Amino acid sequence: DGGADCVAGRVAELARQRDGCRMVQQALEEATDDLSREALAFELRGQVPELVLCLYGNFVLQKSIVTIRPQAAQFIIDELLAMGHQEVTKAAKHKFACRVLQRLFEYCRPTQTAAMVQILLADAVALCKHRYGNYVMQHVLEHGTESWRREFAKILERKLGAVGTDVNGGAVLGKAFAYATHEDQVSLATGLVSEPGLLVKVARTRYGHGAVKIALQLLSGSGFADAQQQLLAEADSLRLTRYGRSVLGCLESLATCGEAGRGPTRG
Repeated sequence: DGGADCVAGRVAELARQRDGCRMVQQALEEATDDLSREALAFELRGQVPELVLCLYGNFVLQKSIVTIRPQAAQFIIDELLAMGHQEVTKAAKHKFACRVLQRLFEYCRPTQTAAMVQILLADAVALCKHRYGNYVMQHVLEHGTESWRREFAKILERKLGAVGTDVNGGAVLGKAFAYATHEDQVSLATGLVSEPGLLVKVARTRYGHGAVKIALQLLSGSGFADAQQQLLAEADSLRLTRYGRSVLGCLESLATCGEAGRGPTRG
């Protein structure tokens, strides 16, 4: 039985145990009102820096964020920020803590997570390329404000070569093409074409090739012609990978239909 009565007063202790963490999560789900649910979550106060790195505790923090009201989760944000900038960045790179940060971006208000975003953007390139950090940065784009997206897009424009050719960074770049403003999408697309060899390199990667396909749809006129020339010049090598073949198929379709520049947009 994982009801609130069974775990009350022992939440922090149980959160660190395999079976106990399941009991606490169940109690949070089954609590009948916000106040009783938050009473359980508040037992985690002062424990966040440890639990965020804990194999079991991270699940309890995630469940708390998902089930309690956004303002009630503020203590989790506050305790993370109190760890300092360097530790917040480390948390984004940690295999358990990164999940907690993702839930915060999903369920809390931008006004609550703004300070954390600024810390992450200060180390955006390294986080984009990190095996766990990239998921946190994707969440910044997906759940962020337009101003965050614009700031992030400007960072990506300056570091397209470093981020776009990286296996993890390509996934973040794809998210930027999905969530940035139309103006920033076009700037990113233009950047891919203007840096020698970059478009073809990104087109060969698992996640980056999707960004290239969106870029092709956004480009028009000389920009599209330049991209077409670069890709066709490397067509033989691109055909050796399924990602490259996918990009060439997209290019052929756009060239045939004359639809360059009429791609997906947001903002």
